[in-house]
Amino acid sequence: MFDVIQFSHFSEEIINMKMNCIGSLTALCGVATLAFLPVAVGGQTDGSAVDVATTQLAPSQADRPSLVGKPVQGSIALPGSSTSGTLAGGCFLFETGFEAPVFATGPVAGQAGWVANTPDGSPIVSNNNPLDGDQHLRLTEVPGVAPGTLLGGFTPTCAPGGSELQADVFISAIDGANYILIPGVGTATGLDIVTQMIFNFDGNVVVVDNEGAGAVGVNTGVAWPVGEYFTARIAVVGTQIEYYINDDLIYTGNLPFPAANTITRAVVAHDNFHLGENGDVDNLTFGEGIGGPSFGACCTGDGPADCTEGVTLDECQDLNGTWLGSGTTCALCPQPVECPIADAPVCVGDLNNDNVVNVFDLLILLGDWGPCPGCPADLTGDGVVNVFDLLELLGNWGPCPTPEADADGEQGFIGDECGVSSNLGCSDDSEEFGSITCGDTICGTIFTAGGGSDCCVDNGTPGCDDAACEAAVCDCDPFCCDSAWDAFCAGPNDEVPGCSADELCSNLCEDFEPETRDLDWYQIEITEDTRLNLNLHAEFPATLILVRLNDGCDDTVAQAATVLPNVATDVDFCVSPGSYAVVVTTNGLFGQDLTCDSNANNYTLSLRCSDDCEVVGACCTGEECSNQSPADCAAAGSDYLGSFFEGGQVCEDIDSCPLVQQECPLSDTDEGLGCGNGLINGGCNAEPPSFSTVCCNQPVTGNVSFDPVEGIRDLDWYVLEVEEDGAVAITLEGNFPPGGGLLLLADGNDCDDIPIIAAGAEIDGEYRIIANLTAGLYTVIASVQFPDDPTDASLSCDVGGVDYTLTVNCSDEDAVGFSCATAVPVEIDGGSATINTAGLLPLSQNLTQICGQGADADPNDEVVWFSFVGDGTLVDISTCDSSGFGSTRLWVFCSSCDNLGCVTDVFGGGNQSSDPDLCGPGPDFAATSICTEQGQVYFVAVTPRNSPGAVGDITLEVTTSPDWFPGAQCSFFDFPSTCDIPEPTEGCGVAGTGDCCQANGSPFCDDEACCEAVCAGDPFCCDTEWDAFCAGEGFDDDCLLGPGQCGALNTPECDC
Repeated sequence: MFDVIQFSHFSEEIINMKMNCIGSLTALCGVATLAFLPVAVGGQTDGSAVDVATTQLAPSQADRPSLVGKPVQGSIALPGSSTSGTLAGGCFLFETGFEAPVFATGPVAGQAGWVANTPDGSPIVSNNNPLDGDQHLRLTEVPGVAPGTLLGGFTPTCAPGGSELQADVFISAIDGANYILIPGVGTATGLDIVTQMIFNFDGNVVVVDNEGAGAVGVNTGVAWPVGEYFTARIAVVGTQIEYYINDDLIYTGNLPFPAANTITRAVVAHDNFHLGENGDVDNLTFGEGIGGPSFGACCTGDGPADCTEGVTLDECQDLNGTWLGSGTTCALCPQPVECPIADAPVCVGDLNNDNVVNVFDLLILLGDWGPCPGCPADLTGDGVVNVFDLLELLGNWGPCPTPEADADGEQGFIGDECGVSSNLGCSDDSEEFGSITCGDTICGTIFTAGGGSDCCVDNGTPGCDDAACEAAVCDCDPFCCDSAWDAFCAGPNDEVPGCSADELCSNLCEDFEPETRDLDWYQIEITEDTRLNLNLHAEFPATLILVRLNDGCDDTVAQAATVLPNVATDVDFCVSPGSYAVVVTTNGLFGQDLTCDSNANNYTLSLRCSDDCEVVGACCTGEECSNQSPADCAAAGSDYLGSFFEGGQVCEDIDSCPLVQQECPLSDTDEGLGCGNGLINGGCNAEPPSFSTVCCNQPVTGNVSFDPVEGIRDLDWYVLEVEEDGAVAITLEGNFPPGGGLLLLADGNDCDDIPIIAAGAEIDGEYRIIANLTAGLYTVIASVQFPDDPTDASLSCDVGGVDYTLTVNCSDEDAVGFSCATAVPVEIDGGSATINTAGLLPLSQNLTQICGQGADADPNDEVVWFSFVGDGTLVDISTCDSSGFGSTRLWVFCSSCDNLGCVTDVFGGGNQSSDPDLCGPGPDFAATSICTEQGQVYFVAVTPRNSPGAVGDITLEVTTSPDWFPGAQCSFFDFPSTCDIPEPTEGCGVAGTGDCCQANGSPFCDDEACCEAVCAGDPFCCDTEWDAFCAGEGFDDDCLLGPGQCGALNTPECDC
């Protein structure tokens, strides 16, 4: 088994990418996503659905919390989908200068056993600033990851290791990120920390010490050298640790974690708080005998057979070989890619070389009939094409013979020629696959086409491949060469306007085309638990991917391995029955162009299968988790969460067994998790998602907190089932500080689609949401707000967090005033009506689209509804007595709530249609006058303006306007009076609603009688969608609905 392997989850979107991708880091075309997702060490991170937790620190360095005196975690866990290298045999000394051929420039993840917890595979192997040699490791900002998140590269495990770690470090400036060396004891999931040596952003060295009260950060008071390489060394001496800068002892402390006292693995990390600077590391060494001779593999020919292990660099040079570095093995020796398939047998009579002897070859032979020395049709070689050649051709009629099996008895075959892509699988709309079966060996090619200079794209590495363009851009934006050539460097540059390749190197980028990257997909069906051993040997940096096709290309799960060029790599997968695809492509992380004239396009892919594995996944019995097969888990009556390729994980990869939704009423209304156990009911933040249950009209209690050390907060997620349409009032009570609580309501509990639909408003220390909901599942989230001071411990578990009570009161009737259908009635001259806006849901539609002028209304504005009945006179409508807002806006509608007709739309402050005389001086509250019709019902919608997040009272009053011209005011003056009822856009028989005779994708259809007849029997067809069942329900042989309605399909006597 080869060690240089990195696995990762793939998202469905990545697998379903198309062929044309811009840049070397775009989706699977560049495979940038093969690196691991960011983790907040020791804490939780949020899902994308709700921005409710983060590891982000203060927004400025001045407010940035100090690490000094803060507790330090004792271990670091890699993402669960990862496996990383373990150096074979006894490994006492690990050394690397990040040099070729072991390392190629680009992300370190996947090279020589290194892994990373970053989305882009960084840190990167760079040639910008080595101390010696040609390459080094660079740590730079990772876009899209919150500052304060620990990110880094993890070495392979070198056991039994030793007691020292040493590295040459270069940091270009202070006041940027913290850079950290972390020696530790390698574990299956990461490492147990021995200590940390932190080159703090303020210029001082911070280390970890334990003086009896636990591991904490300690400021040594020693400054690290800025802008130059220095040597940092950590030495374990008994129960103490010594820290050195350039051979000067700067601090001696105790082992922070006494059980972790041997170094077998290391992490080179940073906290992503970059302000334009970067950090470089070279000559990283740990173990025993630092400074003594190093031993590794020496390649003297092609491949592992021409190699000697356990030699020094000097000894290797004496052998005229290439030394691969300390601790390396001969498996890393490059070897040429050779197709193991024998040459195809001679196919006599195949004159046009199409692998079949047929009439086309016969026509060629007849065309050469007669004397023809040297002609291909002279099959007998006698210089004449005659009947004897014809007999030879006819004797070989049909397909040409296939290649013979190779020496191992394996039938191989040739894949696509270079430049041809016929098996693009899920990366193309055609979804065409090649095939592979156990025992096959495939010889194939991979290529890229199009594209151009990588100056024109986000190439993910410092600098670009055109020296003149690189110099021009980096002169005005040094980040592009110091850290990474990102989208701003490619252009346009929003941070440094005018400074990008797009703007400065137009001759280079004006004809740039998206790059086409070839992917070869080979499908295989698995009928029982099987170990798949895939061997990929490629001339180029490659990515090998195994994809499970759960529902074809619409539902996929994948793992991937990074493969170095010219190194045959074995990868094992244990899989359950199902349909799979093996994918080979170039690894765009290394930025290598693979045009068909590059002479580096070939690969061989071999598949061997065995039944010596059993697929297991997490099996949950209540809150207890064990790894079991599906059959064993089912026999125990437990819940099987699935293996990796089944969309699940093993127990080591999950936060906890998911809580089971409880039946209402609850037998226990206490969350019961205590302080700091948020991931047990962490909802979409937990893996797998896990929710507590809250029931209508039954309060529950719980606890939430904020951890200032990790910079995260606990969020409690509850599933709420609303059984009937109606109003729901949600209240969160607790000892929250003013403005310190958080209450959210989300639609559904599917973490892939869980939109927030309402946030709680603070009313007298409580947080409240009032909403009219349809029956279904919802999610309620309770938590605390982030404090202004990120070091504030007043909400931490040290003081017990915040105890709360969550209450959901449900009604089968809508709350009045929150929708048109529940508008609060107001009588003309009968006094005012008031509605408080606390907890209102946003508008369900943009009312300006129906009735609008001037400024647009935001569809997310909150709105309240009133109604009154016209008496045929001029009336004044005002919100003058409202409070809590800077301004209001109102709309007046007529007709019905199902088909609102516009009368007028006014807003206070700057709109001449709003009458300022009605309200007098003060806030700009909306008011207007309209001429009413006797008996007509009018609906008035009001929303606050210029008061985001404010809660207050909206008061509406309708009064008879002073009759200055008795009986004639509406005749002589242009007051709004017309009820503009919009034409219906949907309904039975409405034009444009779609054909009744086929599934039209929308409710209703265009034949009124047919539509009404079908919907009377199946309301779904008008309420939701006119689908194939609706189209078929009117069709029968006897035209039971009669001509002019639907009739039978495709019959002369009926419409359809």
